[in-house]
Amino acid sequence: NPLDRGGEPLPLLWTSDFIPADGAEPGSTEYVVGEFNCSCVGISKFQAVCGGDKTMADVPDEDYFDACELTDLMGKKAIQFLKEAHGC
Repeated sequence: NPLDRGGEPLPLLWTSDFIPADGAEPGSTEYVVGEFNCSCVGISKFQAVCGGDKTMADVPDEDYFDACELTDLMGKKAIQFLKEAHGC
C-alpha cells in the first residue's frame, strides 16, 4: 500500500503545490508537483482539530459555522461541476 493507510478512508479534499520550471520550448513553463496536501485543506477555521487528540468539539462555534458555510459551498460546487461534466 503506497500510502500506508491500512484501510482508513482517504481524505475527500486534496490540493497540490506546483513548482514552475522552464519548459522544453523557449519561453514555455512546465509545472512539477512539489507536494500533495490533504489535512484541513485551506479551511483554516478547522485548524484546531488538525492532528492530535482534538475533535470538532474543540472548534469555537463561530469558526465552526464559518467553516461549514465554506465546505457546504465547496460540496455544492463539486456536485455542480460533476453534473455539468456528465451532462446531468
